[in-house]
Amino acid sequence: MKLPERLRSLSILDAEITLPYPEVLEAIEILRLENIGLLGWELILKGKDGRISHPTTVVGYSTSFEDDESYDDFVERSTWNSKTTIENFYKNEAENHSNIELYFCITENET
Repeated sequence: MKLPERLRSLSILDAEITLPYPEVLEAIEILRLENIGLLGWELILKGKDGRISHPTTVVGYSTSFEDDESYDDFVERSTWNSKTTIENFYKNEAENHSNIELYFCITENET
């Protein structure tokens, strides 16, 4: 998957797409347009000192194929749900994390 250099340069992990808000939403839309579904996302924290960590409890969203679902439907559902849950989390929680940067690690479905 080729993200634009501007987005790739913002990712804090080399092996996975891990971007801040709202850039992560742009990456999800690019994946959707390339017909790549998502298995979910996980919150990653970046401290002022640059240290990367996870919250004390796992924060994120995960999904899988439904029995009667086409791949195209899975792509639409998984990307929409990922975008929506990230947006809701950010709107409700960002102010509670003012001392750290919030990043979202998205997991692509490998077909």
